Amino acid sequence: MLAACVDGKGVDEVLRAKEGIADERGKPVLERAIAAAGEVQKRGGQPNVTEDVIDEASFYEPIFYSKLGKNVETVDESLDYIKNHAKNKDRTAQRAVERADRGRCAAERPGRDDPAGVSDLIDRTWAAGAVDGAD
Repeated sequence: MLAACVDGKGVDEVLRAKEGIADERGKPVLERAIAAAGEVQKRGGQPNVTEDVIDEASFYEPIFYSKLGKNVETVDESLDYIKNHAKNKDRTAQRAVERADRGRCAAERPGRDDPAGVSDLIDRTWAAGAVDGAD
């Protein structure tokens, strides 16, 4: 099933990249993992696609984007997780808010992503934190 691609090879590349961005070998794997995560989420309600599987795909998607250095996408998907999927106690909204905030900070740096949307990212990240009780 697609979930294996989401939490298997993609996670292996996240771990291999450690604290940095994925190398050229890891980038295509992460792109496939992102596509698989999106496909799993689209298949919600179909047989064998449980809420846990969808939660997992949504949880990993922003992590994969962060390892590609795609900060705006990292924030967007982290906020999507908070809004739509943060029901799993092991994957709290607080962790997603922290990931969104790190992505937002990275997007603010000169030469990163499109700075025009940074203000919106800040507002949305703070709003998500306030709504969900995060500090």
